[in-house]
Amino acid sequence: MKVQWQVTASQMGFDPTDCIVIEDSVTGVIAARRAGMEVIGFVGGGHAYETLQTRLTDAGAVYVCTSMAKIGYLITAGNASCVHP
Repeated sequence: MKVQWQVTASQMGFDPTDCIVIEDSVTGVIAARRAGMEVIGFVGGGHAYETLQTRLTDAGAVYVCTSMAKIGYLITAGNASCVHP
């Protein structure tokens, strides 16, 4: 899966280290981190379970947010009420 992130970044003309990935799965966070990307975990979906926030953080997510609006604010303003380990 790491290769998938690298190929996607390359096809879009970006270096993986310049990318931010929004991810809601542990395997996705791990793959994006292995590709050299920063990761924001997302736990705002109906599929999110009680320990997902901790698991995404443990996998390497830099922040974990509960809403897409908070993610947008975090990216554009550099601050949001997201959890930063």
